[in-house]
Amino acid sequence: MPNNEELLKVENLSIDIYSEKLRFSVIDNVSFEVQKKEVHAVVGESGCGKTITSLAITKLLPKEVFFYNSGKILFKNQDVLQFTPSKLKDVRGKEISYIFQDPFTSLNPLKKIKDQIIEGYLLHVSKNQKEAIDKAKFLLTKVGLTDLDSRLNSYPNQMSGGMLQRISIAMSLMCDPALLIADEPTSAIDVTIQAQLIELLQNLKVEMGMSILFISHDIGLVASIADKISIMYAGKLVETGKTDEVIVNPSHPYTEALIQSVPSMRHELKRLKTIEGIVPSPLNYPKGCRFSTRCEKKIPICLEKVPEKIKISDTHFVECFMAGKNA
Repeated sequence: MPNNEELLKVENLSIDIYSEKLRFSVIDNVSFEVQKKEVHAVVGESGCGKTITSLAITKLLPKEVFFYNSGKILFKNQDVLQFTPSKLKDVRGKEISYIFQDPFTSLNPLKKIKDQIIEGYLLHVSKNQKEAIDKAKFLLTKVGLTDLDSRLNSYPNQMSGGMLQRISIAMSLMCDPALLIADEPTSAIDVTIQAQLIELLQNLKVEMGMSILFISHDIGLVASIADKISIMYAGKLVETGKTDEVIVNPSHPYTEALIQSVPSMRHELKRLKTIEGIVPSPLNYPKGCRFSTRCEKKIPICLEKVPEKIKISDTHFVECFMAGKNA
C-alpha cells in the first residue's frame, strides 16, 4: 500500500558502468526514502557514489555509459525508470530540481543570469516573460540578493561564488519543486557563508513546503539541517537513520570515524581522527565488507562475507557484523 507521506522512494537500486571491454557496479542495492517536507542527507567521502545516485533519480546519467541494473525509483508512487522522455522532461526542473556543487560550471558563462534563471519557468509554467522575471526577482530577494536589475543583466563571471550559488538556489525554486536535490551546495563556497546558505535552505524548505535530498561529505554540516542521514561508502548505504540516532549512536565504524573526524568546540583539544587509506575503486572492491580494508574493528568474517542489513530500531538500519556488539 503506497505511503502518502513518501515523496521519493529508492528501492534496491543497482547501477553499472559498462563499455565494450568491461562492466562493473558503481551503485549496489541502494534503498532510502524522502518523506514530504523532510531533509534527507546522503553523506560519504568523494568517490562513494553520492552524486551518481542523485543524478540517477531523474535519469541524468549518460545512457551510453550507465546501465540501471535493477531496482525502482518511485517519485509520487510512479517509477521514474519507466518514464517516457517527454514525462522525464516534465519532471526535471519542475517537480524535481537540482542545486549543483560548483555554480561556476553549472551556469553558462555566455548567457546573462536573467536568461538562465527564467528558462525553466518559461518551459514548464508560463510563456509570460514579465511574469517569469517578477518570480525571479521575488526569489532573488528571498535568497538575500539586492540590486536585482543589475544582477539579472550580469554574466556569471561578474559575480562571486557565494552570489552565484544563491542565484542557483533561486533558479532551482522557480517552478516550486516538490523535491530539491542539493549536491554539495556549499563545498565551493567560503566557510564564512556556508552557515548562511544552510539557514537559507532551512527557511525556504519551511516556507515552500518542499523536501530536500542533501548530498555532502561533511557529516557535521548536515547534522544541523537533516531529519535523516544515510551514510554511503563504496556504492552502498551502510547506515541509515534519524539524525539523532546516527549522530548519537553510530552503529557502523565508518559513520563513527566520520563523526570523530569533525572538529568540536565541546571537547578538549585533541588530534582529530583520520581514516587511513582511500575509498576503493569499483574495479577492485574487497570481497567482503567494502570498508574492511580501512576498518579498525574488523573481524575475520568481514573479509569474507558481505554484511546484511540489521535493524537497530524502526528507523535505524546498519550493514555491519559488529552492530550491537561491544567492539
